Amino acid sequence: MLLLALRRNAAEALQSQAVAEAAQAQADAASAHLSALSVGADAPLLEESDAEVARAQADVDEASVHLDQTELRSPISGTVLRRSAERGEHVSITPPTVVMTLAEGVDRRVRAEFDEEDIGQLAVRSIRNR
Repeated sequence: MLLLALRRNAAEALQSQAVAEAAQAQADAASAHLSALSVGADAPLLEESDAEVARAQADVDEASVHLDQTELRSPISGTVLRRSAERGEHVSITPPTVVMTLAEGVDRRVRAEFDEEDIGQLAVRSIRNR
């Protein structure tokens, strides 16, 4: 069993993505402003524009970090056996919450106990994404 925790919900992911896009647009505008100024502007304006570009890039980096924290990634490849939270649902990381149970590999064995009278009703079936 693998314990995974979801850090943010889908609404926060969308908000983080919007903030990242706005910050990127601000960084692009600041960079364009800097390019226009470098053609023949004085030193104080260039320094101010450099600082504006650096601030905008820091905002982009911060928004990207927040956006990355909204995704749930498994450290292993495998098959999801059980999901205890749905997409967009908020899950707390303290205390850690089991979000899904994964199984590694492709070999699976099932051990089941049943009454002999039920043998005629049993069948092997594949259940996917239950």
